Amino acid sequence: RLDRLDEFKLNSLQSITEHRDVLGEFIIETDTWLVQHVQNSCLEPLRDLMNATVAAKNDEGQFQFTVRVRESLRTMWNGILEIIDGSNGCDRSAARLIVGSRLCYDLSEQGISQIYACVSKELNKDNSSTMDQIINSDAQEMMDTFSRKGQSLLDEETMQEGYILSSLVEKEYLRPHRPIDVPKQVSGVWQSMFDRVRYLEQLMETVYPQSTSPDVGAETSDTEYEYRFGSGSAAGGTSEGLYTRPTQSSHSLTTASSETPGEPSGLGIMPKFGYDMTVNMMSNIDKLFADRVDIYRHVEPTPLGVCTGLLRILLKAFHETVRQMRLKNNDYQQLQVDSEYLRLILWPYTQKDNKWMGNMLQEIVSSAYMRCEVPTPMDPE
Repeated sequence: RLDRLDEFKLNSLQSITEHRDVLGEFIIETDTWLVQHVQNSCLEPLRDLMNATVAAKNDEGQFQFTVRVRESLRTMWNGILEIIDGSNGCDRSAARLIVGSRLCYDLSEQGISQIYACVSKELNKDNSSTMDQIINSDAQEMMDTFSRKGQSLLDEETMQEGYILSSLVEKEYLRPHRPIDVPKQVSGVWQSMFDRVRYLEQLMETVYPQSTSPDVGAETSDTEYEYRFGSGSAAGGTSEGLYTRPTQSSHSLTTASSETPGEPSGLGIMPKFGYDMTVNMMSNIDKLFADRVDIYRHVEPTPLGVCTGLLRILLKAFHETVRQMRLKNNDYQQLQVDSEYLRLILWPYTQKDNKWMGNMLQEIVSSAYMRCEVPTPMDPE
């Protein structure tokens, strides 16, 4: 049944759209089929033996029989887990890992308890509390095992995508011959990057449908647009928005030195360093009091959770890549453009973690500023 996933060819946004309903039905049918298969093909043939063992009222015989059934169930569940995990094969595709994760969670929440309830009912005709405790203990152990595996598969998928996309970021920015012209567009790597993020988002929405899905990627209303980007009139009036000038603490790297009136300021704009020691000290104070962010923490089993986890890895990789660069002014300006693009694109995915995202982007551009021989910030317009 899991090999049937290959028939869907879930390797593009178009294929996910075409097979959305079919994939959802496939997961539900697989859950139902597996439980029924165990009940009908495994437990049903044992039913007469269970009844005979209970009727014989032979405590030792019943104990030995129960031990065999419990051990066999445990072996069966571990075998199913190996098949879902696919560790013996080579298929570690996004579809296989994410669908496998969903199946693990479903079995943990319902399927395993149903099977053990049937076993307990047959082996515990006299309503022995001891027998109930033994069976329930086995069920809980397996439910926890499948739940951990479901989380593990999602984490593996996020890390796997993170490593692949991070290497693309390194290749883009550390290549020996970079453009020497003034940047006029965003670096091409980020477009392909977010195509992949959108693919994973759609795959997760299909496999893990949300009853109240966050409004991710929806069209921006005028009010929200003004809040995020600021509003300006044709006559030249301007109004600050969230992206025009991010809020900074009094110890922030951007506000540590005085700004010259009339000079550009905002995202990616570092004031002239009048006293480097003060700026560095303020930056270090900021880091001391900043909340620690675990880049590789468990991801939530939701579309937003997986995408946010992946983007945390990418931003950290971007930051570490910039720290390896020796920049000319056009490189620095390109990083300004790319960082602003990232700020806009990342917004739907990082609303709960927006402060960290903003700080990381500011650090990226600040790091670029300090590694540039003669940095000349671009005009924000």
